[in-house]
Amino acid sequence: DNNIPFYVAAPTSTLSLDETIKDVTIEQRDFTEVAKVLGKLQIVPDGVECLNYAFDITPFRLVTGIITEDGVFSPEELLRKYVN
Repeated sequence: DNNIPFYVAAPTSTLSLDETIKDVTIEQRDFTEVAKVLGKLQIVPDGVECLNYAFDITPFRLVTGIITEDGVFSPEELLRKYVN
């Protein structure tokens, strides 16, 4: 919404174009991936809870392009290429 270009890099094997947002469960990964460097050096204060989502869902209207092994596509181009 701020007119800042935003690109997504994703292999086509991870695209789920036939699912709706209701079908998607966003799992949590181990918090130490974001709370510690190399799993050893803690970079957050004791007692701070961290969330580490495996991925997020970005609305197409905010995505400038999607970078795949087949090239860079707008969301609309990607749908046309892979849905048919």
